[in-house]
Amino acid sequence: MKIQKTYNMLSHVKKDMIMCLICGEITLQCSVYSGEYECLKCLERAQSEENKKHALKLKADKYSDFKDNIIKQSGASEIHLICVSHLDISDYIANLTSNIEQGIGLTFYGPPGTGKTTMAVRIVIEAYRKGFTTGYLKATSKDRLNHTYLNSQLLIIEDLHRAVKAYANGKFNQNDQNEIYELVEHRRNNFLTTIYISNFGRTKFDKDGNIVAMGIDMYLGADVYDRITDRNRQIVIKFEGKSYRQIKDIKEE
Repeated sequence: MKIQKTYNMLSHVKKDMIMCLICGEITLQCSVYSGEYECLKCLERAQSEENKKHALKLKADKYSDFKDNIIKQSGASEIHLICVSHLDISDYIANLTSNIEQGIGLTFYGPPGTGKTTMAVRIVIEAYRKGFTTGYLKATSKDRLNHTYLNSQLLIIEDLHRAVKAYANGKFNQNDQNEIYELVEHRRNNFLTTIYISNFGRTKFDKDGNIVAMGIDMYLGADVYDRITDRNRQIVIKFEGKSYRQIKDIKEE
């Protein structure tokens, strides 16, 4: 009975031809709109645009959070990200999507403060912007075999030289060495792009056979060194010059 009364009441509501304020289409609507009417199509379109704006804002916020986080993790800075440049890497960045899809990585080595980490972070930020999954790992970390590090499409593995020193000083054991090998081998076999960073490369000896510079090959294994310097899968680049930390007042060019 109540349903019937409600129906009868609504059937007597006055209706008028009302124009949509947005598209101008005239339709028969309840007069309660009093000229403040927007048709269903326009409302749906407006909602869709609002949803798009919201999605874009969320994406921008997520990108900003990612950028801030990786800069904090790596110790890079905004001004260094702007200033750093390396001619040997410009082609790699220009073809970043193709390089990541093919599993072509980079191996940076050279003295501290020459821009290795900053350049790597710059590349990872661009890869994230393009929609690739990314990660950042210090070689001395103990959780190096988690899913992110094993399977992200682009991963920075930094501080290989610190892992070498840790192994040389007895702070690394055979298990650590095996994990690093497993991580490197897994990513290589699955064509996942990796940027390796180290202050030094191969072990150097003097004429008498004494070690004058520790190297990845001796302490982390020749098999690891062979894979991270694979000329068919890795672009190996030596960084040189004075540490930016010793240069006062770096300015954007």
